[in-house]
Amino acid sequence: MADWPSPDQDSVYVPPAEPATPPSEADVRARIAGARIHEGLPVSDELLSRILIEQLGMPPDRLGIFTVAERQDIGGDNEQVARARAVLAGAEDVLGGLQVCWHNGARGVRVLLTGEHERYRQLLSGVIDPPGRDRLGRTDRA
Repeated sequence: MADWPSPDQDSVYVPPAEPATPPSEADVRARIAGARIHEGLPVSDELLSRILIEQLGMPPDRLGIFTVAERQDIGGDNEQVARARAVLAGAEDVLGGLQVCWHNGARGVRVLLTGEHERYRQLLSGVIDPPGRDRLGRTDRA
């Protein structure tokens, strides 16, 4: 092995390659748990096990933090957010903002308004949470 620093000023030191050791299951579970806590999601051994089982075969660094059901909720929220943005697009005198967030373990849409609260509350509740749908966006079958 050559001495470092080398007398050649243009040389670049390349450290010897070390085999990467995959993270332990405990490390992966801790990473997922930390990310879920950061998002305001519930964490339990059962949930972490379900996430690992649902993503079996994925490399540890590519594992997501959501269950299959949560990912489906997120997809549904994208439609709600698009409809809410369309309602707010015509609100010239109202500064409105949308935040997709977690509330009690379910995805939600938080709307921030600076004026005409009652009018926009009614318009937005019709597109974000239409009648006949539960909080997860599923239609009642009564």
